Amino acid sequence: MQNDLVGDQCAIGSKDAPITLDLTFGTTSPPAPNQPISGEIPTPVSFDPLVIGATMVDNAFAVPKSSGCGFGGLLNGFVDWRAGLPSPAGANTAIVKSYAMWKTYAQL
Repeated sequence: MQNDLVGDQCAIGSKDAPITLDLTFGTTSPPAPNQPISGEIPTPVSFDPLVIGATMVDNAFAVPKSSGCGFGGLLNGFVDWRAGLPSPAGANTAIVKSYAMWKTYAQL
């Protein structure tokens, strides 16, 4: 996070308290209250040019408190309150859609 009020050292997650995602193309098994969700394996979405699309998901990860927000971390509590942190496993969702396009050397 970065803005003039919280400064450029404000972060959610750190080396000591990381946000660890276990992204999958398959179906998740999250703790409540989240329900299972499924990703999508890589599949062609276009053939001219060839474009492959995929979706990876995770909804079983926790998010820790913020750190370094404001002078001496004075705004950590405000950032945590505003963002609902810490947030336990089962209360967060990550959906990552990606696309890759290929061209042959002759097409360049």
